[in-house]
Amino acid sequence: MSLRSHPVLDRLHFRFSHHIEHHFFPKMSHSMAPRVRQWLEQNEPDRYMAMPHSKALKMLYTTPRVYKSSTELVDPNDETRVFDLLPLQRQFSAATR
Repeated sequence: MSLRSHPVLDRLHFRFSHHIEHHFFPKMSHSMAPRVRQWLEQNEPDRYMAMPHSKALKMLYTTPRVYKSSTELVDPNDETRVFDLLPLQRQFSAATR
């Protein structure tokens, strides 16, 4: 999953928010990442996800870190605390914009 950051912050951090794009092309210049994002949004809208940076930070501190399954996170100290990732995919995929 990639992030959507304020353009100034994104540029100051060498487009760190373009996470998926970096993993597809690790040696690509960071200045090209927005073009890859644009292509992904147009050609793979159901699979490409990018959430707002603020939402990602909030979720980082409020959701469990351990995978229970390929689509669920669980708190190992409280196994009743499970977080389903599928609604995030529907909410933040490029197809829903």
